[in-house]
Amino acid sequence: MTATSEQIAIGSAAAVMAGDNPISDFSGTAPGILLANIYESVVRGELGERKYKWATKYQQLSREADVPPTLWDASYAMPSDVIEFYGLLDGPTGKPLDYDIFETHVFCNADVNDVVVGKYVYRVDETHWRPQFRLGMILSLAGYIVLSVQEDEQKAQRLWQRAEERFVRAGFKSASSATSQKPARKGRITSARYGR
Repeated sequence: MTATSEQIAIGSAAAVMAGDNPISDFSGTAPGILLANIYESVVRGELGERKYKWATKYQQLSREADVPPTLWDASYAMPSDVIEFYGLLDGPTGKPLDYDIFETHVFCNADVNDVVVGKYVYRVDETHWRPQFRLGMILSLAGYIVLSVQEDEQKAQRLWQRAEERFVRAGFKSASSATSQKPARKGRITSARYGR
């Protein structure tokens, strides 16, 4: 794995958190070699574990020529950057559509002219991670370093517990970062205040 400077910074912080020396790349040291082999899997695993809004993407899907051999009318290509696919929407209305996933295909009932939008978690670049998630990843990776390099399972479990607390906080912050979907009540006072 060729690591970016941001990935190395996160890996180095994890090594220090584990009680090791800072690293300057993902090679040469036991923590560096370990991170070269597990970093991307751990990141993708954690992003796929929760539906962080900041890691969610909406994308219009491309209809495939082949008709699925099942109960569905249409097949769409799954985007290449999907970690966890969790919603299919009718583009103009935003209404959820029923669907099934088979390998790299999304099957649903849609007409040839329908706009179908996928909702999914994707691999967010480290520069766009939220602070709580970043700290959670550092703690999680430190746990793997402690377990694999130092062979201290109790310390690793404590680090993973702290990481989980950070991931939960990141999830709460993500959930509260959207505007309310509940329409404002219209009454005499609201109408008078806002001139409606």
